[in-house]
Formats: sequence, C-alpha cells, structure tokens
Amino acid sequence: MLDTLYKGSDKTNTVGTLVATDFIKAFDSVNHTLAIQKLLDLRVRNEILSWDGYTPLGAAASNGHTDVCTILIKAGANLDLTNNDGRSPLHLAAYNGHTDTCTILLKAGANLDLADNDGNTPLLLAAGSGQTACCIALAQHADLYRINKNGDNAMHLCARANILYEEHRNTFVFFIQEGHMDIYNKNKEGKSALDCYNENSCGKYDKDQKKEIINILKGKYYET
Repeated sequence: MLDTLYKGSDKTNTVGTLVATDFIKAFDSVNHTLAIQKLLDLRVRNEILSWDGYTPLGAAASNGHTDVCTILIKAGANLDLTNNDGRSPLHLAAYNGHTDTCTILLKAGANLDLADNDGNTPLLLAAGSGQTACCIALAQHADLYRINKNGDNAMHLCARANILYEEHRNTFVFFIQEGHMDIYNKNKEGKSALDCYNENSCGKYDKDQKKEIINILKGKYYET
C-alpha cells in the first residue's frame, strides 16, 4: 500500500493528494509512525499540500499525533507552513486542544505570533475553543493581549463560544487571573467581552447560571 501511495505522490490529482489530505487518516489500520517513516524513507515530500493547504505536519498536529509530528520535524518539515485558512500546525494543535503537540512544536521553534487569515494567533484560537491547558502552555511566551482583525481579544473569543461549558469557564478564569484582562475593553464593533456574552444564545439560560458567568467576567469568581 505504501509503495502504491509513493508512486502516485507527485502526480497531480492522484493518490499524491490523498497522501497530503489524509496523511494520518489513510493509515488508521497501521502504526502511524511506521507508515510515516516508511513514506519518508521512500522520499515522499513531507511538505506536499492537500487541496485545503494542509501539510503532513499540519494534519498530524490537528489530530494530536505528537509522535508523527516529531518524526516530521526531524525530517525538516516547515513548522510555519499554513493551510488555506492561514493556520499553521501550531494553530491547529492549539485549536483542537493537543497540549503535548503544542509543546513539541514550540520547542522546535514554531512561530507563536503567526496570525491566520482572521488575525488569530494560536493562543487566540485556543482561547476561543476553551483549551485551557493549551492557553497555559502558549501564554508562557505569547502575547496575552493580542487582538485579531475584528479587535477581539482572548476574552471576546471565549464569550462568543458556549461558556456554559466548564472548559470555557476555566479559560475565562485563567485569563482573568493570569492576564488581568479588562472585560470592558471594546473590539472594533464597540463590544466588550461582557457584551459578547450577553448577545450569545447561551446567555438565555436560567438566571443563576447566567449570574455565575457574569461574575466570572467581572473577575469575582476564582476556581483552581
């Protein structure tokens, strides 16, 4: 199977596209690290792009295959090559909550401040998806106060998501405690994180639950 994939890896619109698009998924029935290493040994290019711009490293990072990422990094994969959304492997790992993958990408020198097409850094994506552990790992060196093209900071993005979920509440608490972020800071639409929460459909829940979240936003709720 691997030999077949190799033979088509450089032909337009053939199996080579499959190698890039499903570089990980294509090998669900075999050991990922062995499959990737075999392909590299066969000299399949480790930066071949899929139709949506994913590299093998991007696909591995998105799925949290840290061992595969390690192999590709050692093989010289470009750490900051982005997909069609402008997202690097670090963006993808952070958004999907793969902390270990974020850590090895950071150690290898991945760009913390790279912005995607919407101006989001990996930290902003992690914040918006409630990935507290990733936020903690990234925040050691990243700019906590970075904003995207809409002027949204990390707390705006949290408020736009469903912060009734525990992981989003924990992310809020992290930025309040560690970043001392101002919940009244306004984005380009003139909206604060508190405004964004009140506009979110999740703000329609019962009064006690809403009060708890408002207290988080105001920095009155601390939980370790």
